[in-house]
Formats: sequence, structure tokens, C-alpha cells
Amino acid sequence: MQASIVAPTVTGINPTSGPTAGGSRVTITGTGFQSGLTVRFGDTSGSTATISNVSSTQIVLTTPAHAAGTADVVVTNPDGGTVTWAGVYTYGVLNPEPPLRSGPPASGGPPSAGPPARPGPPPSGGPPPAPAPSPRI
Repeated sequence: MQASIVAPTVTGINPTSGPTAGGSRVTITGTGFQSGLTVRFGDTSGSTATISNVSSTQIVLTTPAHAAGTADVVVTNPDGGTVTWAGVYTYGVLNPEPPLRSGPPASGGPPSAGPPARPGPPPSGGPPPAPAPSPRI
């Protein structure tokens, strides 16, 4: 007797968008995930994600590059069980977190001084200037 194939289920994906260059860390939640599974973004060859971690309820992966637009996410267990979540991931959206940088700015110059200071009371701490008189009608 052959063991039955049970398809995994997907209940969540976070984040749901990223850049076309790929490289975004994504977490997929659900049930029935098996070690050795594959995750594809879209239906083209070369769209397989790099898997970092798999448990029966969570997959952590890095997205592959993909053309701009929505992509189906297809999870396939090694036993053949497959689930497709149509159009759940959108390529062409920049990640909301800015890249972390260290060291001087790329130009090598000093950091920007920021916007000019707003006028205020004189530096001596004296009284602020008197308001302009109202026009008489």
C-alpha cells in the first residue's frame, strides 16, 4: 500500500512584495511543510527560492529575481504534495526598510548639515521682535 500524498496548506506570507532583483527574506506560514520542499515564485524556470529554514508550519526563504508584477507562490513537498497561492507576491515594490550603511557617505564628504535653521529670538536671549502693526482701514 502506497502512502497518500497530503498537500501542504499556506495561511500567510510576509512580506507580500519586494524588488524585481529578489533577495528579500520572506516567511511563509501554514501546515504540512516537509524538509526538502521547493518554493517557486511564478511559473518560469529559475524562479525557485533559496530556502533558509523549514519546519512543519513555517518556511523562511530568500526570493529569486522576477519580472515586475504579481507572482504565484507554489510550495511543493518532496512527496509531491503541492499548493499554489495565486498572485500573492508582488515584484517591483521596494522593501520598506532602507539599507543599513556604515561609514562615511558614498561621496566621502561630510554628512549633510540638514535644513537651514528657522529664525527665532536673538541669540542674546532678549525679547522677540515686536509684531508688525495692523493696517488701518
